[in-house]
Amino acid sequence: MNNLHVVAMLIDDKSGEIVNAVDMSIADSDAPVFALDKPNLTLLCDVTEKLNVIDSNVPSADAEDYVFTSSNENVVKVLEDGFIRATGAGSAVVTCNSKNGSGTAQCKVTVRDWTNEVTVETPGTLHNFVGLLDYKELKVNGQLDAMDMRYIRSLTGGRDDYSADQGGSVRCLNLKDATLVSDNRPVTKDGESWYGGQSFEYKDIIYPYIFLNSHINTFICPKSLKGIDVDAFAVSSLRNVTLFEGIEQIGQGAFQELVLNSVYLPSTVSYYNLSLKYSQIDYCWVDSHNPNYMTYNNDIYTKDSKKLVHYSNSGRYTLELPDWCTEIADYLVFQDFGTLYFK
Repeated sequence: MNNLHVVAMLIDDKSGEIVNAVDMSIADSDAPVFALDKPNLTLLCDVTEKLNVIDSNVPSADAEDYVFTSSNENVVKVLEDGFIRATGAGSAVVTCNSKNGSGTAQCKVTVRDWTNEVTVETPGTLHNFVGLLDYKELKVNGQLDAMDMRYIRSLTGGRDDYSADQGGSVRCLNLKDATLVSDNRPVTKDGESWYGGQSFEYKDIIYPYIFLNSHINTFICPKSLKGIDVDAFAVSSLRNVTLFEGIEQIGQGAFQELVLNSVYLPSTVSYYNLSLKYSQIDYCWVDSHNPNYMTYNNDIYTKDSKKLVHYSNSGRYTLELPDWCTEIADYLVFQDFGTLYFK
């Protein structure tokens, strides 16, 4: 490897002696590079993050070209395609090795617990806790009903016609150990909604429009969650979401008009209807064990490889469809990208 050596010297103007010298060598731009885009990370527990490989030897490498490992999965768990999840407070090192031997890179991850945590013993009583409006981050445990969820919306700065409390400061919300209980309100959806006209009660489901226009930035869903309903997070400030295995339904416009850092869809997702409409996502991945959907080139296709259902428009002006794709979902809208070319 050729380097350009530049030495900066501080010289005493009287004696002419060198007082200090600093080597400011510049490496040849053609030198191979292998690194992770984030050498250091600090995460809240349960947050999901994406690590990306910078590999000048294989610029078009796929996920299967690299192996990620964690030095302590009690702190950081490795998922797929460079996605990691913070599992407990502490420090761990995530190592990425290329299968072809082109390099090794590491990221040191520090995980911390949530600063504020409350447990709701009786559904409908979350509003009795004092000071929640002033918290920036909040973990809520216990059983939550519709009244609790509406109050949580106000805590995140969302508009809420049911609560006098407005303008809350909560931007990071963790409901991992909460359970969403039914308030015994059977709801019938129209034919365009994700249950296709069925009647059901809101149990283990994020209600429709609950975080619409809210200022929530990070959301950890309940582990018991089965579905996210219509426009639940639409037009909010959401940037990071953690979805656990067990979630089955993601409804129409659930993540509509957002700019998300990344989305990791678990293997259990079986219904996925317009949920990322008009959204920009830096990185998207469907768990490889999902029988219904898959990821190819950061886009989402049906598992039968025939239909493109989501276009991850992270800085691309050209969409190159694979030969095996024969259909594009009619709801896909490519906005703010000038002209797109299909090859």
